[in-house]
Amino acid sequence: MIKTTFLNLNETKRNAIISAAKKEFASKSLHEASINQIIKDAEIARGSFYNYFDDINDIYFYILDNFRNKMDVVMEKSLIKSNGNIFTTFIDMFDFIVEFTKDEENKSILKNFFLNMSHTNKNYLLEKPDLNKMHERINSIKGLINIKILKISDPKELMVVIEILFETLINTVMQYFMSNTEINHARNQLIKKIEIIKYGAYKEE
Repeated sequence: MIKTTFLNLNETKRNAIISAAKKEFASKSLHEASINQIIKDAEIARGSFYNYFDDINDIYFYILDNFRNKMDVVMEKSLIKSNGNIFTTFIDMFDFIVEFTKDEENKSILKNFFLNMSHTNKNYLLEKPDLNKMHERINSIKGLINIKILKISDPKELMVVIEILFETLINTVMQYFMSNTEINHARNQLIKKIEIIKYGAYKEE
């Protein structure tokens, strides 16, 4: 858990710690990352680190929270721009990830995150098992989704569709990082998958 002592630090010192942590997570996975290296680069005492965080997970997910918050903004803006088209929104989110990872450090951090994807990491992206948070996020944008273009109207079914789209986005990004797939190819593959979700694969007799 991020402690208020960290949030209350002056911006310069707080940014120095974040920069040191980002540098470490860009070169190593969470499992391999070292608190010693972070405190060395940030020029703080080990005791100070534990005054700010319970453990290394806190600073790791704090950095990822900033990324996910940006994703939330993209999602909301895209829904407004597309008149609630949830399918277009997930393509826009992929485009944002591509743009975000033009910065080499951001790319390395996300690449390490996705390539070392564990059950915990995946749950973090989808905010499971904390379904209350997931429902809060969906409820905050639910009013922006154009239900009229969907075959469903039940909120629970809408949640399932959104989870499937998230899974599809995550898997596409993972493949992009794992195989160094050309961006346009990865994007086109995502579009094809979303089209199948959008229209369904079953042909009625």
